[in-house]
Formats: sequence, C-alpha cells, structure tokens
Amino acid sequence: MWDHDRAVNPLLPPPAGATKSAERELPPKQAAQLCLATARQMQEKGQAEQAIALYEKARQDDPALTSVAHPLAFLYDQQGDGVHALGEYQKALAASPNDPDLLNDFGYYYYRRGNFAEAKKWFRQAIALAPAHRQARTNLALVLGNEGQFQESYELFAAVVGPPAAHSNVGVLMAKQGHYDQARESFQKALALDPTLPQPKAFLAYLDRRDPRPNNDKL
Repeated sequence: MWDHDRAVNPLLPPPAGATKSAERELPPKQAAQLCLATARQMQEKGQAEQAIALYEKARQDDPALTSVAHPLAFLYDQQGDGVHALGEYQKALAASPNDPDLLNDFGYYYYRRGNFAEAKKWFRQAIALAPAHRQARTNLALVLGNEGQFQESYELFAAVVGPPAAHSNVGVLMAKQGHYDQARESFQKALALDPTLPQPKAFLAYLDRRDPRPNNDKL
C-alpha cells in the first residue's frame, strides 16, 4: 500500500521502518522534517512511543525545530510521564505563548493532577485568546463544576452544548460530589427541555434504584 501511495504522491513520507535509512541520505533539516511527518502519522495511529521517539529525533536533527514540544508534551502526559510533559509544555509556551490550543492542553495537564487553580488559569487564558474555543470552555466548566461552582459551570456548558445537555452535565458533577437532590433537579430540568436525552434518564434511573424516595440525599 505504501509503494502504491508513493507512486501516486512522491511527497508522502516512507514507512516508519524506512525512515532511518532515508535519514542518512538527507541533510539534517530535511531528515527532521521526515521524522516529523512520520511522527504525526504514528500519533494519529495511537502509537505514542514510536511518535515520541520520532519527535525527539526530529529535534535532534534540527534543534531549532520548536513545533515538536507541544505534541511531545501531550504524548508524555498521555504516557503518565508528568515530569517530561511539564518540561515540554514549558518549552512550547516559550515558543508559542499565544496558542490557545497549547494553553488549553496545558490547563488539562493540571486538571488531570487535581490542580484546579492552575488549570483554570490556563483555560481562561485560552478563552481570552479564542472566546469560541469549545474545548477550553468545556474544560473550564468541568473545573468549576468540580469546585461546586455549578451556575458558572452550567453557563459555560450551555454556551457549548446547549441548555439541556448543560443541565445534564452539571447534574453528573453534582451527583459525583454527593449532591443528589440537586443532581435530580438538574437532570429533571434537562429532560424538561429535551426528553430524548439518554444521560439524564440513565442517571435518574440509577438514583431511583438506589433510593426511590424523593429529596433523599443519600445513595
């Protein structure tokens, strides 16, 4: 398949196994670009370790290549390597301090570690640069909901997914924190606006099975 594709489009990079031999025939900067293209393919396929190795090799071939820091940070974080992820995020921010996607991902790095104050800071910066950034708004809504700031969380969710789904999302966050009466109310609001939503139906059914009495705050 690769041979056929390259016959059609010679600009496509070779298979990963051929990258090393091809590099020996190219100047360092071109070899770096080849590694970079192949790394992106590996990342898209979910092959994180191979992608990391190729991104690192691309930077080794071309030390001025700053675009690898962001994907490396994301991949290291996915692999549970918080130390390397943080270092790469710092490099990426030094090169692209106004990239809202980068700011959002850095915020999520902190969210994954329960550092909500730092997470909020970076999500808000991403939104300030790109007010319509859906993922940053969703992530900020998650943080605020986890902190119990349910109204602000709802408003952010509503701007992204609409009021019915927003009520449902906030209901989930309420239920996870043990606010079962508030969660019931939020799920009921969601269904009043859109009776077809599966999530609030499922959560209400779960709450009713565990304790069918209304206004009971215990599971």
